[in-house]
Amino acid sequence: MTLGEIRTKQVLGELGGYYYALPADVDISWLGGVQLVKWLATDPVTAPIANALTELPVWLAWQQWLARDIDPDATGDEAGQGLATIERLARLLAVDKLQEYDLMTFVAAIVAAGRTNRQALPTPTHHLTRTYILANLDVVLTGVLYLLSKSEKTSRINK
Repeated sequence: MTLGEIRTKQVLGELGGYYYALPADVDISWLGGVQLVKWLATDPVTAPIANALTELPVWLAWQQWLARDIDPDATGDEAGQGLATIERLARLLAVDKLQEYDLMTFVAAIVAAGRTNRQALPTPTHHLTRTYILANLDVVLTGVLYLLSKSEKTSRINK
């Protein structure tokens, strides 16, 4: 499939996604807004990231960083934020943009890219501080990749 075909289908409403060809009805609201914080808080490895996101300066910086990828016509709701989050992660990991994905194949492609292109994301080697996270907001995406990898192994993502 060519990029032109994908963009045409997106304009016609046959496909969703900002940068990737996903189903028009894909629901990734579990990665948007406070749902992201709740999901990150479920694991001891990613809980410090969730804790940092509860601090107002970090939350505002995260929202502004993410807003660059959200459709300006969208309201910035959890679904739009979730889509922007997962697509930002996919772009940083150089996931193929010329494929059509459903949610499961998209997560699988992200996890596979994360195994081979892990250096694209920051990996903290010390205690996460507000300063570190503010300087490296994509560390949140490192946490998302970690949880996506775990969820893919246990088949917890089913939409």
